[in-house]
Amino acid sequence: MPNSISPNTIHPNQTESCLVERWQPLWSQIPSHIVTLSDYEQAAREHLPVAMQALLFENTLAPSAYSNAAALDKKRWLPQMLRPSPIDLSCHLYNPHSAVPLDMTLPHPLWLSPVAHQGLYHPQAERAMLEAANLLNTPCIFSCQGNTLFSALLPKTTVAHAVQWYWQAPPQSLAQPSSQLNAEQTNNTQQGRRDYNLQLVEKLATQGMQLLVITVDAPHSGIRAVSRRVQATLPSYCQAVNLPQSSARGTAQSVNDLLAQAPDWADIEWLVKRSPVPVLLKGILHPNDAKRARDIGCAGIVASNHGQRVLADAIAVADILPELRHSVGEDMVIIADGGVRSGSDVAKLIALGADGVGIGRGYIYGLALAGALGVAHVNKILLEELQVTMATLGVANVPELREAVLR
Repeated sequence: MPNSISPNTIHPNQTESCLVERWQPLWSQIPSHIVTLSDYEQAAREHLPVAMQALLFENTLAPSAYSNAAALDKKRWLPQMLRPSPIDLSCHLYNPHSAVPLDMTLPHPLWLSPVAHQGLYHPQAERAMLEAANLLNTPCIFSCQGNTLFSALLPKTTVAHAVQWYWQAPPQSLAQPSSQLNAEQTNNTQQGRRDYNLQLVEKLATQGMQLLVITVDAPHSGIRAVSRRVQATLPSYCQAVNLPQSSARGTAQSVNDLLAQAPDWADIEWLVKRSPVPVLLKGILHPNDAKRARDIGCAGIVASNHGQRVLADAIAVADILPELRHSVGEDMVIIADGGVRSGSDVAKLIALGADGVGIGRGYIYGLALAGALGVAHVNKILLEELQVTMATLGVANVPELREAVLR
């Protein structure tokens, strides 16, 4: 009986008990009928426990007429013929103007985006993801809310990589609400937070971090109605082992408490100018924010709406991407993350203005169903489809793909 669920038909008695024991992958080899990412998604919806689906899909649990994927589906190619050329997937991320210049050549534009708590989907958690990334030479972004220590991952990473980070509040700043602080105390607290975050970033750099990706679109985790409806919560074996135990994100209760701990543009600018590695801001959708990120020294942005998990009706990435590119020009690096279900979708986001393309849920399907083998297979599918798409469009490389025509 399939486990596929609708947010209006789940019942509390179907929920958390199925996450008490660690989930084990279903497949030791990939079934012959699994040939696309959509096949993986269908299998995930059929086989994963209800609570796991709620945590994974959240606001995208039920199909929506306005989603990242739906926005990509509406875009149609206008191919050019009689232009056969060998396909080169390599791409160049280059920003000589950022606070720390970025100059990185990659074998292809696909990235594994940060996904929190991968231990929920596989006992080896981020280690299994990294095994596949190393095998397929796919760049990856490790989530600070992962279940594996960065010190165990970064030394074993042979691909280009980044660490995703949330602004952290030092323990002492949690003792007294900000509304009770005078001006001098507030300034001291703000500088203390900046210094604290810089210390944490510098430590990551000494462990081998190449890029820092700061997520800025989630001062609050959002409504999360689907997870709340089914009472789906993370099991005890999923701990964010890379975050300070007294992290404000797990301590503050009210919206105003959370906002009091959140950074502003001045905080981010201060950190960007002192970071030992290039910085990208994740969650940027407004063109004015993209320009501001460029102006304060960021090497790039990750255009993302957090998988519509935080704000369900945020604009789709594919719909705003051309405006983002126009606003920042060609030197600012843009990685687009949202709605990819095929190699053609990867190509569409590049044609719309991205330098690189991230996938999140897509590789988690593979992780949950077949471990590292599944993640590698998802990567292989998307890269092969990307090559075929480029061949049939008559484009030979990623720069030419940026000039391809969509209607």
